[in-house]
Amino acid sequence: MEKLLKQVMTELQGFRQEVNNKFEQVDRRFDVMDDKFEQVDKRFDAVDQRFDGVDQRLEQLEQGQVEIKDTRHSATLKTENFTAIRQEMREKIVDTQADVNLLFNLIQQKSPTSISGGMNARRAFQLEGVQTPC
Repeated sequence: MEKLLKQVMTELQGFRQEVNNKFEQVDRRFDVMDDKFEQVDKRFDAVDQRFDGVDQRLEQLEQGQVEIKDTRHSATLKTENFTAIRQEMREKIVDTQADVNLLFNLIQQKSPTSISGGMNARRAFQLEGVQTPC
């Protein structure tokens, strides 16, 4: 019986050693898996940093789009203002030309000497008693 016990003990020790080896192999595999997970975490961190950079660039892009819209709006308003100024200037020019034409017609009707006959407008006004600004 003692032999049998020694044999069982020997087998149990062998089994125990085998189980320990298996557990060590499993531990090494888990260590490898942990290393792989750490590498994956590092890669995810790198991806997160890249996404942060992309987010910043998108914010800058959005700000640029807002600036472009503001500039476009400003340019539109300036164009409208210049158009209004040009229209007002045309009206002033037309009014001034009409006034000048009216004055020339009045002078031609009242003056025996026509302006086209050699007399300038200032001299014609002076003859008629109209004060000129010059």
